[in-house]
Amino acid sequence: MKKKKKNIIILVIILIVVILIGSAILIQCKKIKEAEYTQKKEEYIEKRLKELGISKYNNIQVFLKDIEKDQIEKIQEEICKINNVKNTEIITKEDALEKLKEKLKGNEELLEGYEGDNNIFPNSIIVEIKDFEKTKETIEEIEKIDGIETVTSSYETINTIINQIEKEYDEKQT
Repeated sequence: MKKKKKNIIILVIILIVVILIGSAILIQCKKIKEAEYTQKKEEYIEKRLKELGISKYNNIQVFLKDIEKDQIEKIQEEICKINNVKNTEIITKEDALEKLKEKLKGNEELLEGYEGDNNIFPNSIIVEIKDFEKTKETIEEIEKIDGIETVTSSYETINTIINQIEKEYDEKQT
């Protein structure tokens, strides 16, 4: 009788161990499947963004107040200290005017009279970011720096497009 009771206890323990191992395997399989789904979804988003000609890793443009060149360089140094900043490039008023002239090739006369002291463009800094998801926080940090007029980014637009693509992907999967 004692031996039979002992065998039943051993069987119950074995059964519990098998159930626990089986549950652990099922949980791990689910995690793997979710990771694969997430990876495929990210790949799909990247592909769709590329088809639309949109870069997920957008830049931030920082327009500066009318300040001296040494102040511009100090602001650039401060921006470079921000954790999510990968690279920066100063665009002078003159550079901005020349770039617009290139875009208006054939119609450059529209910008006549805006050279020198009449240049209406602000100096700016283009900021390349490391992590798209932290764009908003990066903008908020940049806006705290003295000498900055405005900060622009296409983050909201790109994020809206990404949300639509994610929705499209999820609908295709169901």
